Amino acid sequence: MASMGVGRAAAVLTAAGVLFASGASPHLRGQDLEVLPRGNACVTGRVIDRASGGTVPSAIVELLFAVDSVSFQEVMTDADGRFFIDRVSEDEFFVRLTSLG
Repeated sequence: MASMGVGRAAAVLTAAGVLFASGASPHLRGQDLEVLPRGNACVTGRVIDRASGGTVPSAIVELLFAVDSVSFQEVMTDADGRFFIDRVSEDEFFVRLTSLG
C-alpha cells in the first residue's frame, strides 16, 4: 500500500452509549493518568484508505481528550481494518489515525 498522507484515511465510527457529551473533562492529569475514569461506552469502526477504498490493517487508532489532547486509549486495527475501544468515559474526544505504509 502507498504511504498514507494526512486526509487519505477515513474511519467509520459508531458509539454506544453517551460518548461525545459536552462539559468539562473529568479526567486526571500528570502522575494520575493511569487512573483515568472508565465508562460504559465503546467506539468501534473500520479504517479505510480514502484513495484506494481498501481497509488499513495495523493502523493505530487513538482517542484523545478534546479539552487538552491527552491520550485516553489507543488500539491497533485488525487485518480487516476494524477496531474496538471499550470502557470509554463520557467526554469529548479527537480521534488520531496513524499508519505506516
